[in-house]
Parts: sequence; C-alpha cells; structure tokens
Amino acid sequence: KYFVNFLFCVILCKCSIIFAEEIDVTKIYSADKRSYVEVATDRLIVQFRDNVDDKIAETVISDNKCNVIKKMPFPHHYTIKTPAGKILETAKKYKNSDKVLNAFPDFIGHVSAD
Repeated sequence: KYFVNFLFCVILCKCSIIFAEEIDVTKIYSADKRSYVEVATDRLIVQFRDNVDDKIAETVISDNKCNVIKKMPFPHHYTIKTPAGKILETAKKYKNSDKVLNAFPDFIGHVSAD
C-alpha cells in the first residue's frame, strides 16, 4: 500500500513539474551524500477526499492562506503554494483535516551518483 502511494506521489509530482515555471527547491541528501531529492520549498500536492467538491476544496486551500497553482489532472488533487517558510506546518494542517486524504511536498526530482 505504501509503495503504491509513493509511486502515485512520484507520478503526481512529475505531472506537477510539467506545468510549473520557476520553483524554489532545496536538496535533501542521502546519508552517504551520493544522491539527493529536490523538494519544492513552498509547494504541496493535496489530495482531498472523494466527498469534497471543488468549491469546498478551494475554500479549505484559501482558509489555510494558500493559493492554487494547478488543479491536477487527477480527481481531487491540487498543487498549492504555501506561505513562505511554512511548508511542513501547512502540510500537517492539511493532513489533520477531515477533508484531506493526503498532503505531501512536491518532490521535483531525484539525482543519484550511481
């Protein structure tokens, strides 16, 4: 189950980058410093529950002081811009919401030295 969610996350993230223009990213390195993943510093991908319509989803996004960057081509998925420096705090708020199924940083890419 977790592996499938991870793969879905990667697919969503790759779709997200196609529509992006300029994105601030940070690199998170592996313990051996040979590879890293780039994570957008102010973007989340949020998946709302099936019973949450677009109007309610967009209200929740606005109430959390975020903006819609893109409504994803998957049902109930949005790429959102978070307040500067608040990505983890904002992700926790969404994950604790009864209207949200999942919220995670927008992983941009993975680079490996191998």
